[in-house]
Amino acid sequence: MRQKAGRKLLYHRQLASLYLEPPLELGEIVHHRDGDSTNNTRDNMMVLPSQRYHAHCVFNIKADL
Repeated sequence: MRQKAGRKLLYHRQLASLYLEPPLELGEIVHHRDGDSTNNTRDNMMVLPSQRYHAHCVFNIKADL
């Protein structure tokens, strides 16, 4: 993890900022498509606008299974 303005920046957020344009905004969430938070490949990460939207997506994905 890296410090950013007094906060630790998680590794997957660092990678998402490198992979994606534009860089992550405050409040945006990095979602791991396969559910494995250690799989930080570019194809496995997607940026969602908020934690609330992330929870909504995860709930609906699980409901479809």
